[in-house]
Amino acid sequence: MQPLPPVATPPLPPPLAAKEDVEEEPTASGPFGNELFEVAEGNVLSAGAVFVASIVLDALTALPTTIVVDVPTSLRTTALVLSAIVAAPPVDAEFLFEQRGLAAVLLIVAAFVGLHNGGVNARIADAVYSLLCGWAVLLIFGFSGPKEGERGYDRKGKRENLIALAAAFLGYSGARIMRGALYHPGEVTSFSASHDDIEARGYAMADDFVATTLVFGGTLCICAAGVVLLNHDAIYEQGCKPVASVIAQISVLIFLTAFIVQIAGFSRVNELEALFGDSACVGDMDVCENSFRARRLYTANSSPAALWACAVGLTILAFPHDRRCRTRRAYFGQTIEEEEEEREAATGSGHVAFVASVIAVFVVYSYADSFWPALELLLLFVSIPVAWYSSTWIACILHASGMLAYTIGRLGSPLGFDLTYLTHWFVAATLLVTFALAVSTFISWLLYSSCFSQGRYIVWLENLTALLIVALVSMQLFLTIASLGIISGYDGSLMKATNVQASSWRSASMQWATQHCLGFFFAAALVGGRFETQNERIARWLLRTVWFAVPVLLASCWAFLLLASASYAPYGTTGDAASIVIATLAALLPWTLAGIVMC
Repeated sequence: MQPLPPVATPPLPPPLAAKEDVEEEPTASGPFGNELFEVAEGNVLSAGAVFVASIVLDALTALPTTIVVDVPTSLRTTALVLSAIVAAPPVDAEFLFEQRGLAAVLLIVAAFVGLHNGGVNARIADAVYSLLCGWAVLLIFGFSGPKEGERGYDRKGKRENLIALAAAFLGYSGARIMRGALYHPGEVTSFSASHDDIEARGYAMADDFVATTLVFGGTLCICAAGVVLLNHDAIYEQGCKPVASVIAQISVLIFLTAFIVQIAGFSRVNELEALFGDSACVGDMDVCENSFRARRLYTANSSPAALWACAVGLTILAFPHDRRCRTRRAYFGQTIEEEEEEREAATGSGHVAFVASVIAVFVVYSYADSFWPALELLLLFVSIPVAWYSSTWIACILHASGMLAYTIGRLGSPLGFDLTYLTHWFVAATLLVTFALAVSTFISWLLYSSCFSQGRYIVWLENLTALLIVALVSMQLFLTIASLGIISGYDGSLMKATNVQASSWRSASMQWATQHCLGFFFAAALVGGRFETQNERIARWLLRTVWFAVPVLLASCWAFLLLASASYAPYGTTGDAASIVIATLAALLPWTLAGIVMC
């Protein structure tokens, strides 16, 4: 009798919560497999596109002139040529410092010599030129040149040149911010109003605190660019990783300065009763031309738009792919070697974040004149360092609580969104995603690193967390940069700060920062600290699909609602539509590049 054949046993289904025995390190380093150089290059390419957006915002925030001049006088072409020379490969390697040093000095000089005044047509022309030429230079450095196997190909050199170009754009933008701040009081004293043949002193106000803070922020941008350019040898060998820790600490300070300017600049609008109050001239541009120009002067002269963009770009630059956490073991408990290697950087960043948080609390306390705006702003601000240094689910609860306080305080109820505003669609989606992240990360912590369970995890839950983080970063990156166009495109129309709870410009400025400016930095802290988005088991195409699909879906729903209700987009009522469109286009390239090369 022959023995019976063995019976095939069907494989057992995986347990709901798998037990981790040994976790293998991922073999790939990013979306291009082992091409680590291309991953780092993509990170820098996205940051460089944001710095181009900051230059565009500088053009759009040019101050009004007494006599409208429709010719840009900002020396933008000279600055772009000098930026390319700073980033170009050296003619002779022994004279690299002299070549770049001389070009960098001339670039700073051009930034200060170029004027920052112009009529609306000059501003639009300058912004369009800066946008297209900045994109062209960035893409030429990023994608052109000899290919692998061709004569002159130098992978490390190409990567270093692109990083130097991003630093040149950053330094130039910082110099323009500093130049505008140093000229801040002079523009006020020289401002004049005219009617027919009569010319008189205009109605304007200078704020020494805002000007000083802008000078400090611009100086930090120049210093960050100098750090990158002076570390040529280390960057040539390792990419932007050697300077990432220093850049991260500087980005926190630039973020803090932009935050302070945002709060302090608008807090004094209440003092300009003749421009923004009940005594202001009511009418269109033909009737109230001098009032339009005076309101435009004050907002543009204290604008933090370019500084916000620099903070966003530096945040992206500070997190190359190989610096992020990539395994759950590294996230929940690092090895001794990793702790020794990263302890110094983490300690320095922690000290800077602590000081920034203390200053932010003091600023909010000093300028707040109502409870709700201050509470929501503090909750959102504190959630950023908590997301990086503490439990993610706690940070998500803080962030969601701050957003709920915003919707209740400004809109009257947790569901009081005005869906004719695209920003309200993004805020509502961000609130839902943040709540979902609080639940998913809490379950992951409970299974893997709590007193109830150790070393267990749910694969699909981690994948869901990765997709939620990607969706959150995508929405907030586009929202933050594109909404800066609303600031830069302001045409001087009469605005009111009234809403359900905020009856002053101080409250309105805090709620603006809540709605448009803080969400990206919270999302960036999640990307830099969490491991799920770096999990190589998740298909890159899926992450990219989520990155592009969520904002496009929200924008499509908003557009369909406007068409169905026969309504107009409310953003053009107090701003120049062309300027807002240009700023939105400036946000599209970094958002698109980040989705392609960083997901």
